[in-house]
Amino acid sequence: MVQTNILTTKRLNWGVLSTARIGLNAVIPAIQQSRNGKLMAIASRDEQKARKVSAKLGIPRHYNDYMRLLESSDVDIVYIPLPNSLHHEWTILAAEHGKHVLCEKPLALNTRECEEMVSACQKSGVWLLEGYMYRHFQHVIKLKEMIKKGVIGNVSVVRSEFTFPLTDSQDIRLQKQLGGGALYDVGCYCVDFSRLLTNSKWIKVKAFAHYHERDVDNTLTGLILFENNQIGAFDCGFQTNLRHSVEIIGEKGTLTIPAAFEPEFKPTQIILKRGEKSQKFQFEPCNPYRLMVQHFVNCILQKESPSYTSNDSIENMRLIDALYESARMT
Repeated sequence: MVQTNILTTKRLNWGVLSTARIGLNAVIPAIQQSRNGKLMAIASRDEQKARKVSAKLGIPRHYNDYMRLLESSDVDIVYIPLPNSLHHEWTILAAEHGKHVLCEKPLALNTRECEEMVSACQKSGVWLLEGYMYRHFQHVIKLKEMIKKGVIGNVSVVRSEFTFPLTDSQDIRLQKQLGGGALYDVGCYCVDFSRLLTNSKWIKVKAFAHYHERDVDNTLTGLILFENNQIGAFDCGFQTNLRHSVEIIGEKGTLTIPAAFEPEFKPTQIILKRGEKSQKFQFEPCNPYRLMVQHFVNCILQKESPSYTSNDSIENMRLIDALYESARMT
């Protein structure tokens, strides 16, 4: 295992495995804009693509082999935006090479894989973070504060939705062998948000899905029963227009975010309704990816667990497993 003395500096070096769109469009710019990180290397199995991206984005080194990047002694953290089916393998390999790992969601394809990834990172003494960037939005942080303060009383229902039109029939999100499916891709946000806002353990689930001809879920609707009779209700899919709102129903009122997972970082708001009265809280755009990567580096330097823990990832994966099982039986 390659050892790196990463705590001698306040600026850690990143490497990226693959030239996936989410990396190029969101996470790589976030790393380059961060205060405590530097992007040192990118790897792709297509050397020409790696060279082109490296030159265009000013990345010092490029590799045509993922292992060569992992063997680099001056890469401290690896970002993994590979297809879902490859998260397990490359997270474990990164951990064995002494690299901290930021891995795209969903962390794995099932609970067993997730647990093995967490175990490998713990064994190697490195941190693992699942890329739920939305938790760093200011409106999400404010929403949690309002619920904790009892602004709408005890929460009974969390309703959420995340859909968009997927028009490319060759998209990897429609390929089962690569870990495709609406719940894995966007529904996982709704599942995690339900857990975040109820802050309690789930008891049972019920799910219904429509499957694409390639045997991945095109749409999925789920119900989650939590302790204290709280309910998470959501739908996700690839067949309708962009929808990503959240409504929290409490005994004294409701809190609504019309654009909870805004991918373009536009201004958003929280709408509080109690009886006939309504109040709006406005939030300016921010880049949650930059806040996420900065948070992760700070946690590594300070030897503190990230706000989204490995236990969170395991529990979220366990819930996703249960939803898929229910949908298959319905």
